Amino acid sequence: MLTQAREDLIERSVQSLRGARLATVHLYNATAPIFRRVVFRIDREECKALAVEGTRHVMKYAEELLDGTDFGYEYSPEIFMDTELDYALDVCAGVMEVWQPGPGREIILNLPCTVERSSPNVYADQIEWMSRNLPNRDDVCLSVHTHNDRGTAVADAELGGKQIKKGDKVVMWYVSGNRDEEGIENPDQFIIDRARPRTHLSFGFGIHRCVGNRLAELQLTIIWEEIMKRFPNIQLLEEPTRSYSI
Repeated sequence: MLTQAREDLIERSVQSLRGARLATVHLYNATAPIFRRVVFRIDREECKALAVEGTRHVMKYAEELLDGTDFGYEYSPEIFMDTELDYALDVCAGVMEVWQPGPGREIILNLPCTVERSSPNVYADQIEWMSRNLPNRDDVCLSVHTHNDRGTAVADAELGGKQIKKGDKVVMWYVSGNRDEEGIENPDQFIIDRARPRTHLSFGFGIHRCVGNRLAELQLTIIWEEIMKRFPNIQLLEEPTRSYSI
């Protein structure tokens, strides 16, 4: 059960698990500087307190409401890849201090590469650093949360006219979602007044909306505000020369 670090949502989330034999509550709050400064307008200690107090609320309501449930806990410093590593470690350590992980009482720490904003080598270095520096490492399940997911087909299937056999390795590329000509008209063109811009295959739409959607919009707004301060008149002089990344 995934919940934000708000007591009212935590209580309702835990209530929904009544009667479950096995249950895990997954708490998250955004820890990156831009979220602390612009979205929540809080400092580092206040942001850490959200995670720590949220963990206490999870434990409180689990004790009150989940008698007989084999209960586990997971925490995410959302927007991890943009969070200062020492600070992400400090927040996770604060959460662990409350949960008190040990044999038979492990904790899952989920470290998301939200909307793939880190290149694979940078993200790998971030994960390795956290793994080497986390306290009580033997009692931590470190969850690597990328947004390009690799899985193995468990049965024969057909998807979009493509045959997938049991045992095939399958990769879901979020970054390719909006390049699908069957779903997006003229996918490789930049069309500023494109119809249905929020019907976004990568970020999701409808019931599910990824928090990264708002992050991307906020970042683009800030970027263009700063660009226009420095370069108020921008003109295209000639067609750009494009090079492919390696």
